[in-house]
Amino acid sequence: MTENDKNRLLQQENIKYLVERNIPLTELVTVYRRTDYVSKDYIDRSYAISSILVPTNQLKGSLSRCSWEMSDVGRPCAQTNYDEKEETTEYLRFGNDKGIEPLYLVRDFHDVYPKNFELAEEFRLFHNLYYKENGDYIKIDDDGDETIIAKIEENEIKVRLKEIRQFLAIKNMYMLIQFDYFEYAFGELTISASVEKKSVITTESCYSLSFQDLAFGEMKSNSRLFGKRAISPVSMEKSGFDGFHIEDKKYEEFIIDIDDNGEEVRASSNPENSLFLTPVFFEKRVLDKYYNETKYEVLDNRIFCANLWSLSIDNHHEDKVCVWLGDLGENLSYKEQAYWKSFNILPKGHISDVYLQRQLFAQFVRSEEPDHIFQEYYKELAEISQKKLQFQFLLPLHQEDAYCLKSLRIPATNEQSVFDNQIQSLTKILIDSINEKQLNKLLGRDSENTKGSINKLQKVLSILGLENSNSHIAFLRKLQNLRSCSEAHRKGKEYEKLMIKINSNKLPLMSFLRNIFIEANEFLQFLCEVVKDESIINKMKKT
Repeated sequence: MTENDKNRLLQQENIKYLVERNIPLTELVTVYRRTDYVSKDYIDRSYAISSILVPTNQLKGSLSRCSWEMSDVGRPCAQTNYDEKEETTEYLRFGNDKGIEPLYLVRDFHDVYPKNFELAEEFRLFHNLYYKENGDYIKIDDDGDETIIAKIEENEIKVRLKEIRQFLAIKNMYMLIQFDYFEYAFGELTISASVEKKSVITTESCYSLSFQDLAFGEMKSNSRLFGKRAISPVSMEKSGFDGFHIEDKKYEEFIIDIDDNGEEVRASSNPENSLFLTPVFFEKRVLDKYYNETKYEVLDNRIFCANLWSLSIDNHHEDKVCVWLGDLGENLSYKEQAYWKSFNILPKGHISDVYLQRQLFAQFVRSEEPDHIFQEYYKELAEISQKKLQFQFLLPLHQEDAYCLKSLRIPATNEQSVFDNQIQSLTKILIDSINEKQLNKLLGRDSENTKGSINKLQKVLSILGLENSNSHIAFLRKLQNLRSCSEAHRKGKEYEKLMIKINSNKLPLMSFLRNIFIEANEFLQFLCEVVKDESIINKMKKT
């Protein structure tokens, strides 16, 4: 027997991994496994793990013996009992009368269908886990961030220890990780008599390690590590369950001013602070995170994170975002406050008039930012088109393209990639979405001789007598050319020529994009006016 085989049969690494080590709360712990490991066409090890939940009052008795309590519990059944007088039948929700419960279920369909692995319903509901098709169970925290709590892989289930121990606290139970590990070797046993068999029992685990010679096959010997380890609950206060989870909220400090010596003046965002309505200033880049992830939505004056939280913001500036100090503490978690703090800047300028009128005087004031105005006109066009025409000039975006509208904005930087993305989105919304099917109906036979959505729109507008549409058609062609030269193809001389032509003043990309938004708004406003004009609608009906 080689030294390598001897060390493997002693299973010291397996004992350390299964029994002796401290498991971090953030670790995904293997709670189920059925695996044979094959090398050189032979099985040289076989590992099995099965976990169950046991009542606290049964733990001591369970750890007094190395044998498993049971495996793969969970299926309901009926148990019939007999005594001298009568026969009674009892329904057992988890398939046993010992109070043992499952953390997961392994459902076997007798090879007619593959085995099915799933987490116990109570555990899933307790932590409100979302199942993804890749086998991951996801937990969404108060900030909308996702954490993998469990993974189901082929013949293995892993669950994060923190959530297991929280669940155990509420249940007043312990989890037993039961293991049965075999290691095989080609050589005959050379293990000394002093370690030929050993049993270890503690208050947290118990296991036995035994060895034997094999009289068949190529493998001549093996060892078996057999036992279980207890996983304890956390305290009730740390369970995360409503009524027990008590935690004082923390508040970040933000720069609110600069003193006469040029030193930063900071104040806590605690909403009970008398400085609640003190404006705090941030780099505009702070919003990029919220534009780039689908769970967020940035609107005129407010950010939403799904149905979890929202924050009132003053986003009516080219170079900054302003928020009331108290709103940062009242509406954001400490983690989210820390994110905002990383973009905190010295005060410069003032809160916008639009924000002040809305916030302090409860007056409706229209935004002056072109990207906000775009959203208003786009929504208005959709609503009045459906009402007046029963069809849309601009088709609604497909679900997979919805992000184009949500992420539309004048960016905080002059980065080319961000500019290209905005041009791509504008093109999808304003050109790719033109309702060619309806335009073809209005054009009749002429539709066959007219290629391209812009050309068809131009012809329809001409038929309707709208000669003032030329500037808007010119804008659409410019936008299409920009997309073709920048986003759709490699940049080169054609792109340089186009930029010289349409950006003759050599404006920074942010300023140039602002002008494009203004032209886009004029186009949307023009379409809105067309749809509102009853005489034009009558012409459409006659066409």
